[in-house]
Amino acid sequence: MADLRMPNINRTCIAGRLTRDPELRFTAGGQALCQFQIAWSREYKHNGETRKEHLFMAVKCFGKTAEYIGENLYKGRPVYVEGRTITDEWEKDGKKQSHTRLIAETVQSMDWGDNRGQQAIPQTQQARQPDPTPEPYDDSDIPF
Repeated sequence: MADLRMPNINRTCIAGRLTRDPELRFTAGGQALCQFQIAWSREYKHNGETRKEHLFMAVKCFGKTAEYIGENLYKGRPVYVEGRTITDEWEKDGKKQSHTRLIAETVQSMDWGDNRGQQAIPQTQQARQPDPTPEPYDDSDIPF
């Protein structure tokens, strides 16, 4: 029998809104680093009662993605983020601490807004001219 192994997959996708403006910094080596947080929420019914569920996820990204986010996204903007989840662990005052975050590989803005607080509205399209009526097609020579 083939050697079956558990696959090592760490893929996280989340869509939500930025809870604050992104923080763009550069490392001593010139690498762009951007950190932000997104919030996700949903409402659902449980035994006839409406409940709310919320998730706040810290996100970190690097390079060109970090630069783009730091310069173009802002608090309240809806985004889709895809990447891998990690947990940072450290000790502070003798107590173990941990923080889970998403290392973003893909970040997409989910609206057309390009100005703070203003959503871009598509320009009105000119009335489309009707397509001309096609010429009749003789299909009598098709063998099926």
